Amino acid sequence: MRDSPEIMSAAPREAAGRRVLIVDEVTTSGNTLRLALAAVRAVHPTEVHTATSFARTRGYQPDFYALKTDAEVILPWDHHVLSDDGFVANPRYGDAVE
Repeated sequence: MRDSPEIMSAAPREAAGRRVLIVDEVTTSGNTLRLALAAVRAVHPTEVHTATSFARTRGYQPDFYALKTDAEVILPWDHHVLSDDGFVANPRYGDAVE
């Protein structure tokens, strides 16, 4: 679990000259999508758009989204995270998950 997003590899060169859709689960700060956009734009696609399942009402707005909400969104795969002691309740969500 990272405190902020980071680029782990360059965008595939095959994206050059193609239409690209970057998809993420939730738009919160928009930092992840901004990093992905910069990486993809570096290989010069003909167009690039962003999509998320959940978007916030303020801040970065993806091109496409399924639901706009400011409620806390806890996805099933985020309930528990791996720590040195094995899987533990995600500390980001406090008492919302056990």
